[in-house]
Amino acid sequence: MINKVKELQVIDETVNLELQKRIDENDKRRKEAEYMPKGAVKEDYFDFLESVGVSCEKPRKVPTPLPKDDYPRIKGITNDDFESFVAFDFETTGINSNQDAIIEVGAIKVIDGKIIESKEYIFQEFVKPYKKKISEKIKEITGIDNADVENARDMWEVIPDFMEFVGDLPLVGFNSNAFDCRFLERAGRYSHIIIKNDSFDVMTYANSFKKELNIKKQRCSLADLSVALSITNPQAHRALADAITTAKVFIELKRR
Repeated sequence: MINKVKELQVIDETVNLELQKRIDENDKRRKEAEYMPKGAVKEDYFDFLESVGVSCEKPRKVPTPLPKDDYPRIKGITNDDFESFVAFDFETTGINSNQDAIIEVGAIKVIDGKIIESKEYIFQEFVKPYKKKISEKIKEITGIDNADVENARDMWEVIPDFMEFVGDLPLVGFNSNAFDCRFLERAGRYSHIIIKNDSFDVMTYANSFKKELNIKKQRCSLADLSVALSITNPQAHRALADAITTAKVFIELKRR
């Protein structure tokens, strides 16, 4: 109605300013659901607005996380006596698992020591970062920008599907016990699922091979090991490529 009045092109500038103020207030109220009928469910109200052609911004439904102090840590193992596993990797907005967020999950399922790069053995998905934006630094490292994750699912939607993909298999990652597993625990808290899988860290495992591989660094990277073992990583710092490379490195180190 206010917009209809404004279309009459009132000449008085004071009236025009007041009309614009009312329009802005109405837009704000509509976005914040201040006109929601008493007792109505907020999600239903936003659905109703969209059904009658009113564009509005739905609030992001964030689950209450399980208490951090009561959430069990993922168990790290050092025994390499297994042939089937899921190699995985996360790309994130930073290194602090309490504040930064997952932006991509990549994983490959290895059965009886065989890597099969087909759809049924692969999990790859962007994740909408929680409370964070992708910085220019992270974009430069990963090639992932905010547009890539804008319409992605939240971590509490992606991680349950990821863990269904993993099943009961061990998780194998690179620096995963100190890094990826901390992010996975946080996602598990928001997803209301307990991660019971064991975690095997290839970075720690590789320390005993550094002399044989002529790696002099105190802490070898996935890139160092890839070069030393003549394994090509087609897209470093992307989750799936790093997960597949981790799987290949682990299998080759076991062979030695």
